[in-house]
Amino acid sequence: NRLRLAGTPIIVDDITVPAARFAGLTEAQVRDRPSTIYNLYQEAFGISVVRTNERLRATLADAEFAALLDVARGAPLLQIRRVAQTYNDVPVEFRVSLVNTAHHEYWAEIGRAG
Repeated sequence: NRLRLAGTPIIVDDITVPAARFAGLTEAQVRDRPSTIYNLYQEAFGISVVRTNERLRATLADAEFAALLDVARGAPLLQIRRVAQTYNDVPVEFRVSLVNTAHHEYWAEIGRAG
């Protein structure tokens, strides 16, 4: 999954979910979803993500991610490791994102205010 802004790839996500909880999930469902991936989890599988934990660190682009993000091998990237949890702190998603922050910053607002 790649987010592009003005044709330039900005972020690559590698998402892992438990097969038993997401039986029947297809690439087309993820690719063609009309809203967020968490909305897909809830509507198609009855799984509500209620909390996430993220760890961020600087890393360098290896050959695979350099090609995906259209940057030089060894270019600095932001790596984000996220665990998404449903009720009772049950993990339902592990995600590793690599972000090219050369012209953009990472910003996340997860959950509702108030």
